[in-house]
Amino acid sequence: MLWLLFVASLLVFRGYANMIGFAALATGLVRRIGMPQFSKEYLQRAMFDDNFHMISYLCVVSMIGALNFVMYIPVLIYAWLVSG
Repeated sequence: MLWLLFVASLLVFRGYANMIGFAALATGLVRRIGMPQFSKEYLQRAMFDDNFHMISYLCVVSMIGALNFVMYIPVLIYAWLVSG
């Protein structure tokens, strides 16, 4: 559901797309691994999850700005793969 909202926000309200993308990726991380814990085991599992890697990529994209649509294409491909 959040990924559909992310795609819609890219087309209409591009300023909110980064926040919705972060929420979708954090939800996916919690869904796969569980609630965040302060332990090495949790961090080891989180570091090898795709959602964690996409969070770091979305950080870079959000620093570039919402005007460059080409930078969002890997995030859109990931959203399509996860929701499909």
